[in-house]
Amino acid sequence: MADYASKLEELKSTLLTADSFARVQEKFFDDLGMNPDFIAAGKAADIPLLKAAFEQVGCRVLGPNCTVHGLALFRMEADKFVHGGCMMNGCLATVLYFEDVDVGLVAVSTDFSTGAMTYARISLLEGREGLESGPVAPGPGTIQ
Repeated sequence: MADYASKLEELKSTLLTADSFARVQEKFFDDLGMNPDFIAAGKAADIPLLKAAFEQVGCRVLGPNCTVHGLALFRMEADKFVHGGCMMNGCLATVLYFEDVDVGLVAVSTDFSTGAMTYARISLLEGREGLESGPVAPGPGTIQ
């Protein structure tokens, strides 16, 4: 078992039970962000559904003309985990996604000067017609 595996399982548990998505993001960077084995385990990946999730979150958070640039995703196939980031209308956005439980978190830095973040829990359910995203409160907040 890789030395980061227990931290990744803790992160998954935190995401599934979190009442604060900020804590999930902090846990990722604190526990895994600088772990060389964790970083080496990720391989560049093209995941169209995650790009679509970024686009949907971006449009809900930043407006209908939001564009996603520089998307970089890294899949850890053995761990069934994907992480990465991009820019959305000049705002940094990151993603954590657990493939085995179909749950992830997109974090968008909506104001660098204040550190304001908007979080969205995501699922990549395929083939489910009639699903609509939930409401977004005005200003920085959380969507699920």
